[in-house]
Parts: sequence; structure tokens; C-alpha cells
Amino acid sequence: MPSGVSLVAIAAAALLAFAFHAANDFAPIDTYFPPHKIDVSVERHFTSTYYDARALFRARTHNVTDAKLYTLPLPGYEDVDLSIDVTVVPGSSARALVHIS
Repeated sequence: MPSGVSLVAIAAAALLAFAFHAANDFAPIDTYFPPHKIDVSVERHFTSTYYDARALFRARTHNVTDAKLYTLPLPGYEDVDLSIDVTVVPGSSARALVHIS
């Protein structure tokens, strides 16, 4: 088992990493180090922050006929406005598609 000093160092490193990530609007790590080759044909489907991605998801939901958007706020994260958004699009009862990102 790690010593007390090691546990403090691990906790400090984890806290620093979380603070860095939160200060950058929860952007994925590849945002900081983008790949050399980017397929620009799909770039319009992606954003660099959680908040931009959520806005894009919600906007695209409103463009789909008969789609219903359900927003589930995450308790305890009101200060950073985190939620889970679910879009339901009516379709065939024989099949269902579930997309989770």
C-alpha cells in the first residue's frame, strides 16, 4: 500500500488534473493535442467543448420531425450546468436504434 505521502501526491495530482479539465470546459484531451491529419468531412459533427456539443445536439433534435428532447439535469452539478439529453424519434416498433455518446 502506498505511504501517506504518496497518497497525498496522488490526490493532489488528481485534483490538479480535474481543475485543469474543468477550467477548459471539460474539453477532451485530444483538443489540446489535435492529430496531424483531420478528416474535415466529419468536422461539422463535432465541437471542442461539452457545452458546444450539447447545444449542437439540441439544435439538431429540433430539426427532426416528431422528435422529443428530454433533458435530465445531473444533481450536484448545477454550478457547471451538466445534464444528460435524450432524443426520442418515433419509428418502427419492430426495431430500435439507441445512440449513446
